[in-house]
Amino acid sequence: MERFSQHRSATGALVFLLLGPLVWSIHFFIIYAAHASLCALTGGMGTVWITVIILAVTALGALALVSAALGPMPVYRLLVRHPGGDEETRFLIAGMRLLAGLSTLAIIWGGTAVLVLPLCAQLR
Repeated sequence: MERFSQHRSATGALVFLLLGPLVWSIHFFIIYAAHASLCALTGGMGTVWITVIILAVTALGALALVSAALGPMPVYRLLVRHPGGDEETRFLIAGMRLLAGLSTLAIIWGGTAVLVLPLCAQLR
C-alpha cells in the first residue's frame, strides 16, 4: 500500500495554502474572546491574565507559522497527501510562505496591541 496518493487532495492543498490566514483567524478569535470574556467576568480586574493569555497565544501562533514556513514539507505531506517535488508543489509552498509571512505580521500586530492599548476600556 502506498503512503501517498498520485493525486493531490484539493481540500488539503487549499488548507495548506491558506494555513497562515487560518491560524491568524484562530488567533484573532482567541485573543478577542479571551479579552472580552475575562473583562466581563472580572469586571476589568483580570488584566494580568488577559495580557499573559494574549501574549502566549500570539507567541504560539507566530511560532507555528514561522516553523511551517521554514520547514513546509512535513505540513505539505500531512495535508496534501502527495510526495511533492514538482512545479505545483513549489507554487503551493511559495504561496503558503507568502500568506504565512503576512499572517505572522498580522498576529504580531494584533498581539502587541495588548501592550499599547488600555485593557477592558469598553467596560468602563
